[in-house]
Amino acid sequence: MGGTDPVTGPGNGFGQLTAVRMAPHVNYDRFVLEFRDNVPAHDISYAEPPFLDIPGNLVGIAGNAFLAVNLHGASIVDWGAPGEEIVLSYEGPHRIRAATLNYTEAVFVTDFEGEMEWILGLADTAPFRVIVLANPARLVIDVGHGTVTTRDVATQWVSGTGTGFGWLTDARLAGHPGYDRFVVEFSPDYRPEPEYPEPGVPDYDVHYVTGPFGGCDSPETVPAGTAYILVNLHGAAHTDWRINPPVIIYNGPDRLSTDTANLTEVVLVNDCEGIQWVIGVDEATTFTVSQLQNPPRLVIDVAA
Repeated sequence: MGGTDPVTGPGNGFGQLTAVRMAPHVNYDRFVLEFRDNVPAHDISYAEPPFLDIPGNLVGIAGNAFLAVNLHGASIVDWGAPGEEIVLSYEGPHRIRAATLNYTEAVFVTDFEGEMEWILGLADTAPFRVIVLANPARLVIDVGHGTVTTRDVATQWVSGTGTGFGWLTDARLAGHPGYDRFVVEFSPDYRPEPEYPEPGVPDYDVHYVTGPFGGCDSPETVPAGTAYILVNLHGAAHTDWRINPPVIIYNGPDRLSTDTANLTEVVLVNDCEGIQWVIGVDEATTFTVSQLQNPPRLVIDVAA
């Protein structure tokens, strides 16, 4: 299955990305990048977070180890397409997950001036191999299962489709017998203009990540705890900037803590193009995510 040392390849030309996939096999997990004509030059190696996109935002990735896949001379923008309109050769998801044992997820981090980067999250460090295939052109990264026999709770991922745009109104946490609860509440009726989206619980994904955390103009921060759960709210805001003067809907604190068994504190780390909270816990355990209505709420229960 190869080793853990970096792997470098010259490729055979510019790589126009067309497809991405991930799948489990008997003794290894496979990640595949497919290109239109050529496999670009590449280097793949183990890397340490934090991982940043081109604007400099931190990118949260589930896993305990990480493989950086750097492609030199590659893009998802089809620069050979006729006309001035931007045409994408790849319009698939930027986060890939499958029922794999060691791979936790693959995240598309960068596509800038011919340089592309994917980060592969793993449950554990293991030997990997890199294979270049043709017809169609493919770059394949196989990672062994290593010592992983069952998926660790720290690789857990829960995502869901919400009911509308999330105007944040409240956030709170409390301890319960056997679990700690974090609640994010949203306005049921804030819609000052007809063109505003229906309010409700936003789309979300909740998963374990490594720090530090931050984004846009938010400073880097790490909550108290030994493990961290990212609550990623897509289509959410705590201030309506379209109104002059802006309407501040959430006036609560950015850090929450109370007398809980496992949950240490919750920190609002990013409120740009969505909202991100990070839950710090003393021990990585399982969690559940629930949507509730009247008022709209997203509830994260972390086992104590």
